[in-house]
Amino acid sequence: MGLIFLGLSVVTAGISWKSVIVISNHDDGSVFDDQNPQIAIDTRGNSYVVWEGFDGEDQEIYWVTIDSSGTPRSPKLISTHPDNEKYNDRYPHVVVDSSGVSYVVWEGFDGGDQEIYWVRIDSKGESGPVIKISTHPDNERYHDQNPHLALDDAGSCYVVWEGFDGADQEIYWIRIDSDGNPSDPIKVSDHPNNILSNDRNPQITVNSAGTSFIAWNGFDGTERNIYWSVLTFNGEKQQIIPIPVPGGVHGDARNPCLQLDILDNSYVVWSIYDGSDEDIYWAKIDSSGEVLGVECISDHETGIFDRNPQLAMDTYRDSHVVWEGYGVNAGIYWVKVNPLGIYTSPRIISTHPDNKTWGVYNPRVASDSSGNSYVVWDGYDGIDEEIYWVKVDFNGQRGSVMKISTHPDNTYGYDRDPFIAVNPAGTSYVTWSGFDGTDEEIYFTFTTTDPSGPQTQKVELIQPQPYYSATKVTIIAIIDDSKTGASPIQTAEYFIDKVGPNGTGIPMDAEDGVYDSPIERVNAIIDMEKLSTGVHIVYIHGQDVYGNWGPYHSYFLRVYYVSVT
Repeated sequence: MGLIFLGLSVVTAGISWKSVIVISNHDDGSVFDDQNPQIAIDTRGNSYVVWEGFDGEDQEIYWVTIDSSGTPRSPKLISTHPDNEKYNDRYPHVVVDSSGVSYVVWEGFDGGDQEIYWVRIDSKGESGPVIKISTHPDNERYHDQNPHLALDDAGSCYVVWEGFDGADQEIYWIRIDSDGNPSDPIKVSDHPNNILSNDRNPQITVNSAGTSFIAWNGFDGTERNIYWSVLTFNGEKQQIIPIPVPGGVHGDARNPCLQLDILDNSYVVWSIYDGSDEDIYWAKIDSSGEVLGVECISDHETGIFDRNPQLAMDTYRDSHVVWEGYGVNAGIYWVKVNPLGIYTSPRIISTHPDNKTWGVYNPRVASDSSGNSYVVWDGYDGIDEEIYWVKVDFNGQRGSVMKISTHPDNTYGYDRDPFIAVNPAGTSYVTWSGFDGTDEEIYFTFTTTDPSGPQTQKVELIQPQPYYSATKVTIIAIIDDSKTGASPIQTAEYFIDKVGPNGTGIPMDAEDGVYDSPIERVNAIIDMEKLSTGVHIVYIHGQDVYGNWGPYHSYFLRVYYVSVT
């Protein structure tokens, strides 16, 4: 027989932030600048941040992980390739797989020219060998820069970058398999109308099978266009097209941002400057290269220059787009576009009192599994630059804008270049660079939007055989956070007869061997020889990765002895 033990708790509605911490406290750069951070997260709520920092001799790339409670490890220098240990490494980009393995690319000088480097860091923080991947024969002695990478479900990495081939800038692609073996680089940007003109700013996304979808801007001899291409797993080019713009719009197209939905449709946003105004465009392209729609989504009042668009995709296949707008009504703008190309009216979301007077820059956007947007940007508050954050819900309702750059050592120092990652439950993880009065440091904080612990459901006892002579019994339970925050389960425990402080019970094991999901089947073996005869109560509950303990589920266990004749 079992019964539910009910507990009461009081939580505060709304969103709170963990204290801002400095994460760039490596030994060789305590008084030197750290800049250009990027962030990725895994399924357990751990964050992974990379940045460039000066070590007293040159710029290096650093990596750190912060666990789900907000505790960072010691930063690790990862730019250790022998041909550029004494030269600058800059502009890192990071992705992380579900098990916490990091993949990082950056550009670095090797004594002759700029090259692209790649490294994998395992879940324990151990780096593999750094590999130079910009080895295409037509640009081995020319500059390579601006790398971007993506990851497939099998652990293969795909990297694109721009490089000079002796005549102009081109776009290159490479795949590094799950064992760290790189393929031969491939030149992607060979559309007939811009073979002799520059191609820049590549973006890449891949599907689960490793098909690559790539976008970049390139000059066709008359104007700059956005190009799109698709490559198979082994780099075979299937299609390359310029994305057409309707209505006879001509001008300078630049800064594409690319995302992919579950049906392998590509979504691209970019800006076009036509000589008098700059606007934001959105396009949808299917996997065969058919352009299914192109829209100008910055159709607010004239006289606003719209630029620097950023794009996130949610599980409903809606595009969340933000950008900077300059003019009479300067600000950060937000639009949501559904898969049919129907979009909301552009609206200003940078409504903090600081932002109504001073400039705002560098927006970044992410979305959760419920279709909410989360946006960060930097803006001037009359004293220095600060970092701002806002949530826009599924229906387009903007929440309160919050100033989050609150670390005491840079109250009067600038904060800028924020990056954001968001988990399916809507927790925001934000990093940025800021001046602390001596040098630039990297800062980090995250929201605590999951105040409730997981439920314990479906407790059952596995009947021992033969039951009359068994001395141990297995108890099984389902720990479920799917409706109370959708955060991964971190642990579960049980008490017998008397409940103690949270975390002091007897640990239970995840049945699949690891706690990494919002729903976990857990078990424990109870030694009945240590219990007196009679009825005992087993209390079971679980904890999510944000430290929230859920209510107990209790189960009656009767112990009795029989004589065997």
